[in-house]
This record gives sequence, C-alpha cells and structure tokens, in this order.
Amino acid sequence: MLDASVALGIFLPDETDDYAVRVAESMVECLPVVPPHWELEVVNAVVTSVRRKRFGAPEAIGLLEDFALVRLTAEVASTGAPERTAQIAFDFGLTPYDATYLSLAIKRELPVATFDRRMLACAQALGVARYEPAPI
Repeated sequence: MLDASVALGIFLPDETDDYAVRVAESMVECLPVVPPHWELEVVNAVVTSVRRKRFGAPEAIGLLEDFALVRLTAEVASTGAPERTAQIAFDFGLTPYDATYLSLAIKRELPVATFDRRMLACAQALGVARYEPAPI
C-alpha cells in the first residue's frame, strides 16, 4: 500500500530519503497498491508546493508526468467496505482519505509504506505493518 507521502518522497527533490528510494526500487519487483484518491492527493501536494513557491509550474508538470509512470504501474483498488473505512476514521480521528489506506491494507493484507506517523500508529494498532523494503 503506497501512501502519497512516500510517493512524494520519491519524486520531490527536497523530500527524497533512503526509505523512499528503497520503496521506489522495490516497486520494480512489487506492484504498489493505491486507493482511488491517490492521484488527487499527489496533484494536490504538487499544486500546493507551487503555490508555496517550492518550484514552478513547469517543474510541477514534469513531476506529474513522472507520477503518471507510477500510476500506470500501480494497482488502483477500492476498499469495497465504506463502513470499515468510516469506522477506522471514527476510531482513530483520521480523515476518510487516510482511513482508506488502512481499510484497503486490511482488506488486501498488505503493509503500508508511509511517512505519516499518525497513520503508522493507527496501522500498528490495527495490526497493519509498515512496509519495509530491502536495504540498499
């Protein structure tokens, strides 16, 4: 389960770190799963970065073209259980968007690749592991 925070860490030059690089390298062997709203989360973060003057619109379009390559190799999956997603959001105070990652991870029995500490704590409480790619 690839959270948008890690995807952004793969492509945004000032957010890249070892974990994001290892996740990116593992995607060659392992098709990431993302929720239906993943693409919009990525676009929102890139547009917000332009508005905060981190980089310009032309660079943003280039980044989104790179993201399109990930999107083409990712499996977009639905939780099929909006009540479970809502319950996770209620129980842990998460947005429905973040709860969707966890609901889908539970459904598919997948670990979550995320930089979001709150989501990770909730994942652990639900028995969902953090994705740990092989060391470089």
